[in-house]
Amino acid sequence: MALFVMAISTPFDDVFVHIYDHVLARYARGSLSLILGGCLVAGLLGVASAWLVVAYDMPGRWLLARALILPLAVPSYVLAFTFTESLGEGRLFLAPLDGFLFDRWRPWDLRHETGASFILGLGLYPYVYLSCLVAMSMPRAAQAIEAARLMTGVPWRLFWSVALPMLRTPILVGLSLVAMEILNDYGVASLYAVPTLTWAIIDSWTAMGSLPTSFKLSCLLILLVLPFVLLERVSRFAQARDSNRGRGLTAKKVTGVRGWGLAMLLTIPIMAGFLLPLLTLFLLQPSYSLPVGVLNSFVLALSVALAVLASAGLVEWRRIGQGRWASAFGQAAMIGYAVPAASVAMGVLALSQVTGGVVGGLLGLWLALTFRFATLGSGQLGQVMAGNLRVHDERAMLMGAGLVMRLTHVVLPLLRRPAGLTMILVMVDVLKELPATFLLRPFGFDTLAIATFTSASLENYGDAAMPALLLVFLSLLAVLLVFPPLSRRG
Repeated sequence: MALFVMAISTPFDDVFVHIYDHVLARYARGSLSLILGGCLVAGLLGVASAWLVVAYDMPGRWLLARALILPLAVPSYVLAFTFTESLGEGRLFLAPLDGFLFDRWRPWDLRHETGASFILGLGLYPYVYLSCLVAMSMPRAAQAIEAARLMTGVPWRLFWSVALPMLRTPILVGLSLVAMEILNDYGVASLYAVPTLTWAIIDSWTAMGSLPTSFKLSCLLILLVLPFVLLERVSRFAQARDSNRGRGLTAKKVTGVRGWGLAMLLTIPIMAGFLLPLLTLFLLQPSYSLPVGVLNSFVLALSVALAVLASAGLVEWRRIGQGRWASAFGQAAMIGYAVPAASVAMGVLALSQVTGGVVGGLLGLWLALTFRFATLGSGQLGQVMAGNLRVHDERAMLMGAGLVMRLTHVVLPLLRRPAGLTMILVMVDVLKELPATFLLRPFGFDTLAIATFTSASLENYGDAAMPALLLVFLSLLAVLLVFPPLSRRG
């Protein structure tokens, strides 16, 4: 609210007039082109991977199904500079091939909109993959595909005429999440020199010193992301109508050359999105000492995770049985994850101006990250608190149990696992967060994300390797914890 008040009340300064007259169209076009290109890459990889994993039982299928989500563990800015160093100007993987087929293998030119779209789509396709994977495990979709399989033996016709129309809603859910993540991106756009609205917000404040311009551009970015938020919510509501789990689609056994060919095809996005950047980081010969900012990162992440746990738990507890308006208020309080991080940061700066600088520095950064990631806590705790916890707590109350006994014997045991998962997810996301931390951190306060991005921006890739490795391994833990298990049989 403070952001919109400051955006409306502050005058149009020379910086905003210059941006509006000369470069605002470029910034908007850059953001839209990254959305279109990134969603195209993510959609193709995600839908194709989900269909092959669910419909065909090839060698190593269960392992491949889990490995296909691994690119989510690599932050987009890490993926960007590792591709530049391995297959781009650094030629880390191309130099050993010189003399084989070509005298000198030409490096890939990735520093443009197409290259940035490819990197973002490669890193974000698991959103589409997971959405389609869950949808095809629903009994209604499985029965329809099984019936169509009996009527036609042509695989491409089965996919194109039956599976793809049924996957329209989960594809929209996944692509909406991809688009919101692309609008939130700053690292790839900056490293690949692609002008976007997020870059304009940060540049207007850090380089041109114009807070009013950043406020106005932040509101524009929120208006741009709003259709994708609404599309994701509407699509998810439509998808929830068929949320009863049952027997999934029976995978067709594929052996021999064809089976191994499908398995090799599925390893391509895994190798490109996870193994290549991970191997590149090791080949950059990182110094295996604790990087700058590791203590700051973990203290900040832990404090934000505890705040998210407390706020989400309080909101969800108040929402239980409080009617439609209380539920709507609780949902509105937990929309931070859909708002781009740069806009959240500028909202905190606007609040700081309104309060005379009371909300600023580390407190402002802590508030911004808590607001942004509160949705993660709400999602994990809300399912338990509105289900088993409420029922068991009411039963214990009817049996005469006091508040302390209910807390120790009912509430805490049931909340232990979702609370632990919430802590891990929030801490990892705080460690990876770049735009909000970049805008709000006090002078000299570095985190793992800032250390990685700063070194990569200066092309000191060896210095960026160690903090990037820590981010990847910590993100890998969170990714593997939240992956829905796939049956070895179905």
